[in-house]
Amino acid sequence: MHELSIAESLLAIVQEEIARHCLENVISVKIKVGKLTAIQPEALSFCFEIITEDTSLKGVALDIEVLAIKGYCEECKENFELEEPVMICPKCRNWNVRIKGGRELYVDAIEVE
Repeated sequence: MHELSIAESLLAIVQEEIARHCLENVISVKIKVGKLTAIQPEALSFCFEIITEDTSLKGVALDIEVLAIKGYCEECKENFELEEPVMICPKCRNWNVRIKGGRELYVDAIEVE
């Protein structure tokens, strides 16, 4: 379960930002996760909840936005989104596709009262 190590990294990032900006009363952490990361949002939320149990972030909500897989077809020059990681252009059915999104994983915002 790689979600545990990801949750630990997220916790370290959030704690560093809290200290850097002197934040108090954090109520949620918003992250963006691309579909190609293979991260299970429910597992990540569970791990984050467990590792924050004995910290000042106990009870803080982890708000996860899953980002679509985005591609670009080198043949027909179309940008597109995919629901599944099948790298074929939905317009011309060509395999000459470049991935432009779906691998993201970052803290987008830390919400405070």
